[in-house]
Amino acid sequence: MVIVGNSPSATAERLEVLRHSYHVVIGANRICRIAPEGTIDVVVVADIGILESATDSAAIVKQKPVAVFAHSNVFGDPAAPHPIQTRGVYVAEFEIAGEHDIELPRSKTDPIMRTGSCPAMAVQMAVLLGAAEVALLGVDHTAPELRAIGAPTHCYATGDDVGPRRPTGGSDTLRAIQVYRAIRIWAESRGVRCVNLSPVRDAPIHKAGWERCPVD
Repeated sequence: MVIVGNSPSATAERLEVLRHSYHVVIGANRICRIAPEGTIDVVVVADIGILESATDSAAIVKQKPVAVFAHSNVFGDPAAPHPIQTRGVYVAEFEIAGEHDIELPRSKTDPIMRTGSCPAMAVQMAVLLGAAEVALLGVDHTAPELRAIGAPTHCYATGDDVGPRRPTGGSDTLRAIQVYRAIRIWAESRGVRCVNLSPVRDAPIHKAGWERCPVD
């Protein structure tokens, strides 16, 4: 399975390659806005308001995903209809644990570890669903290499801000390294290979020991 985040390394060209591959592609949050139609098979939503946004829900529907997974916090008014659900897309909720505890799920019935990073939650779901290999693309948030030159890390390859979070991403670098290292060790203990497709050399996932295999 390939998990695609919202960082500049998720270019249109790389997403086009995924569209023609046999991989299951899981898209995080707003990546559907720029992914070629039919690229994203499953969407994981962690940011408040995405399912209530007409623009985002239309982008998701256009992908024709098998399912959308969202934790309960992303829903606004529980009584209000969600645009994406009224357009025939299956939406399932998942539970999340405390944000500051690194406690990974032991089974499918356990809550997903909340991390401040939607792709990190998607990795946990992919492993629990039985993936033999998990690869990350576009997960360059907080990379010092990019920050040092003032480049944003939480934006599309076009430079357009993903929003609503600040362009540099949400979590700090040390926390991201800690989270992705714990997830890698947990996944590998279950026999899952963890690969990073990003070409950014000092992204936290590289420093967390993910096998580097840049798509370029």
